[in-house]
Amino acid sequence: MTPPAEFDRLRAEARDRHGRGDAEGALLALYRALALRRDDLACEQMLCRILYESPAAFAAAPARPAARAPGLVSVVTCSIDAGKFARLKASCAAAFGDAPWELVGIHDARSLA
Repeated sequence: MTPPAEFDRLRAEARDRHGRGDAEGALLALYRALALRRDDLACEQMLCRILYESPAAFAAAPARPAARAPGLVSVVTCSIDAGKFARLKASCAAAFGDAPWELVGIHDARSLA
C-alpha cells in the first residue's frame, strides 16, 4: 500500500513548483505521485493542465532522417488458386505503385507450415 504521506507530499510539491513557475519540477513531482496512485484524477488533471500551459516542457522532436530511396519489398505467398494469386498481384501493384517490389508465389506447398 502506498504511504499517503509520500503521495500527499509529492502532490503538494507539484502545486508549489507550479505556483513558482517551475513546470518541469511540477511535472516530475506529479509523475512520481501518479506512480504511487495511478488512478488519482486530481493529479491527472493537474498534469494535463500544466502540459497544456507549458508546451516548452516537452522534449524537442528528433530530427527527421534524410529521405532515401525505398528498398525492394518482397511479398511471399502460398497459393494454389491462380485467380486469387492474380488478384493479389494486382492489389500489390496498386499498393506499391512505382516502388520496387516482387511477388513470390509458392504454388506447390503441401501446407502453410
